[in-house]
Amino acid sequence: MHERIDFMGLSIDRISMNEVLKRIELFVESEKPHRIVFLNALKIVLANSDKELQEIINASDLVLADGMSIVFSLRLLEGIQTERVPGVDLMQQAIELVEKNGYRLYFLGSTPEVVDRIVNIYRTKFPKLKIAGWHHGYFSADEETGILREIRKNRTDILFVAFGSPQKEKWIEKNYRDLHVPVCICVGGSFDVLSGERKRAPRWIQKIGLEWFFRLIQEPRRLWWRYFKGGIIFVWLLTKEVARRYLV
Repeated sequence: MHERIDFMGLSIDRISMNEVLKRIELFVESEKPHRIVFLNALKIVLANSDKELQEIINASDLVLADGMSIVFSLRLLEGIQTERVPGVDLMQQAIELVEKNGYRLYFLGSTPEVVDRIVNIYRTKFPKLKIAGWHHGYFSADEETGILREIRKNRTDILFVAFGSPQKEKWIEKNYRDLHVPVCICVGGSFDVLSGERKRAPRWIQKIGLEWFFRLIQEPRRLWWRYFKGGIIFVWLLTKEVARRYLV
């Protein structure tokens, strides 16, 4: 049984990848809607100034540690070890689970080219994969109605939503009850990585917590200010939490 921890005002589940996959199976079998979100340093910074996002995270069925900053901080503040469960890795393993169990999968997000590439890649890799549908993330309000209808009509079991933060969390929060999808998973930039649009850091870089730096090198203009500002705020929030616990 996994453990839910309060971490800097946000819930996080101390759970392994294998346990997450088992929970996904239980969620699908229940036929009731569930949400899976990921927590990293940037998400903590965003939630610190966005009460709606904070409430969404805390109410989600699974909140997973996606980022070594979370793993290191949990060790520092709580003295516990937890497994990192990256969105990219969970997405890959969940797709294998979908094919094995005959579930129906929907891809939503990223650009038209990237989402088409993702579908073609996994259709080739898993010929028995049941794809309920797919759509890029640049849709209008009028198009959204049709997308929601298609997701429901095609009896989607697992929905991957690849928007930015906090857009994906808020979109799922707004729609997941009416979609009747047992598992909605926020996967962020996973489509870009798994389609080959963006390279992923080597495993050793991931393990030492510098995957963010690898991304920054690839997209410096887009990411430098977000990472710089987010990093400073996260360190400040972490420092305040350490002081609150040990110095007050």
